Amino acid sequence: MEKLRKFKALITAYLDQREKELLQEIQLNQDRDLAALQKLQTSAKNIKSDLNKALTNLKIHEDNSNDLFLATRRAQSLVNKLQSALQDITSKTKYQEYDLQRDPLVVTLLKNKEGMAQLVASSGMGTYLCCKIKTLPTQILQ
Repeated sequence: MEKLRKFKALITAYLDQREKELLQEIQLNQDRDLAALQKLQTSAKNIKSDLNKALTNLKIHEDNSNDLFLATRRAQSLVNKLQSALQDITSKTKYQEYDLQRDPLVVTLLKNKEGMAQLVASSGMGTYLCCKIKTLPTQILQ
């Protein structure tokens, strides 16, 4: 019985360690994805603020055609830069999907009717100690 308990404890410890490693890997992936998402959000906010500044600058120079022309040229170059930045953000919004795949060996072990071990007769022969039992315990009788 003790061998079976030790073997079960070994299996449990192994499975617990693998679970811990998988959870750490999942957490690492989540942290990496969250950092990338925050970076993209910051980039998008910067693009929005640059665009708002350009629009404000155009509104300021609305009355003066020369200044409006210069502001428009600056805004056009800014819009081109912002479009490339948006394309960069769009290309980085793709993320890796993960799926947990069960280990086929563990699945086979779980499907096995014999469980984690089987009882095999050893080559040695044991002897029974003979003794007389005067009364049976009440637990056995019930």
